[in-house]
Amino acid sequence: MTFFSRIVCCLTLVLLMLSLAACDEAPAITVSPLDSPIIASSSVLPTPIAVSESETIDEGIVKFNIDEPLLAGASQVTGVGPAGLSISVVDVSVGYEVLGSGEVNREGKFAIKVTPPVMSGHRIGILTEEPLSSAEFKKYAGDGQHFTAQGGWVIESAIVEGP
Repeated sequence: MTFFSRIVCCLTLVLLMLSLAACDEAPAITVSPLDSPIIASSSVLPTPIAVSESETIDEGIVKFNIDEPLLAGASQVTGVGPAGLSISVVDVSVGYEVLGSGEVNREGKFAIKVTPPVMSGHRIGILTEEPLSSAEFKKYAGDGQHFTAQGGWVIESAIVEGP
């Protein structure tokens, strides 16, 4: 980098810092949602939906969720997901070892027998047997979605608790 380039970079940084400092001194804008000229009628607001703790529903879509706590020694992993999808339960902590496979039933629930039983401290994940598009993955992914370089994305996961 030439001497002239260094001076230009330094001046650019100084100007950036001055502009950020000026932003801190700007008066705060306080607007309340109640000040909005658009008033929603209570008759057009959606009615809240009662959702059980084991489900996450967004626009009627059931997202994957492993029932927790998932305890060490369990020989079955249960939860909810989109009905009809074939899934595998994997131990993410040991290179995505497949522990069991099955299907989400019509009611959107799954109970997959796993062997060997799950171990304390391990991350257990759900993989779909059918490849999902990026949009489908986002639609069905649970809060425990997880990525590792060696195995990629799991659509849902949970840490096994216990001794």
